[in-house]
Amino acid sequence: MFLFKEVYKETIWGGDLIASMKGSSPTLHHIGESWELSGVPGHETLVSEGPDKGKSLSELAAEYGSSLLGRHVYGRFGTEFPLLVKFIDAHADLSIQVHPDDRHAQSRHGCNGKTEMWYVMDSSAEGRLLVGFDHTMSAEEYDASVAHGDIASKVRSHNVKSGDVFFLPPGRIHAACAGVLLAEIQQSSDITYRIYDYGRKDQDGNPRELHHKEAREVLDFTSLRDYRTHYTPQANKPSRLATCQYFSTELLELNHPTELDVAPLDSFCILTCVDGEAEVAQRDGLHPQTTRLKKGHTLLLPANATTVVLTPLLSSKLLQVWVP
Repeated sequence: MFLFKEVYKETIWGGDLIASMKGSSPTLHHIGESWELSGVPGHETLVSEGPDKGKSLSELAAEYGSSLLGRHVYGRFGTEFPLLVKFIDAHADLSIQVHPDDRHAQSRHGCNGKTEMWYVMDSSAEGRLLVGFDHTMSAEEYDASVAHGDIASKVRSHNVKSGDVFFLPPGRIHAACAGVLLAEIQQSSDITYRIYDYGRKDQDGNPRELHHKEAREVLDFTSLRDYRTHYTPQANKPSRLATCQYFSTELLELNHPTELDVAPLDSFCILTCVDGEAEVAQRDGLHPQTTRLKKGHTLLLPANATTVVLTPLLSSKLLQVWVP
């Protein structure tokens, strides 16, 4: 298995929850994001311990190929690691935004689009997420709303609590609001189109850039009856949260030792602890070992591992993610 050194991102809306959760330096402030597992060029996470310490995900993929990634993943993506896992601390409201699909992103930026999902780890009593339009809009109505500065009132507001899940395909308008701590699973991409940002300015005193034209080209203006993902947690059994062409995610709520058969996945497997603490024992494959996984930490299991034993040290919740 592989453990990585996270990449912290200081943001205008970030807070202190991530550093506190991870036991990092108390001098870190306004940390909006912690990139736990990233192959995004210029923002790659590096192996934090073991014989491959200091290597990036792309270097690991080049060295180990399908043994790390899985045969079908390696055949599809080569040495490009296809997913990005992060934590988000919304101390203040994030911008209202949207992400492009692969076609638009490749055409305009030469990179992947962004399909993602949110798992709410913690939320204040007032915590909420903005997801989807509250009614089906025309492009002209959208233009008028942007011009009048009231687009936030057109996005559906969802009160949230720990365990809530939202799937965000490209084109779906969204924003995390103050008081919410999230785990985010997404394509390996850093493309975001800001639609509205509350008139905030950057550290140099300039208005933050907005991307109205780009957003209009990719927005889905339809409205759904329900944007929330509904699932029934099962103790010591996986509960499916999301599945798409880019990733599958399951929730594992553990109160006694559980054995995972990961061999049939033919993919690397990511384990992210979103609550509690568990011991993870990888018995075979690349770099087998046993380690503790605490809330706010992530590890990568290689595709050639077959069996993993999870033992909760505290009642724990893990997200299991792989490429289907």
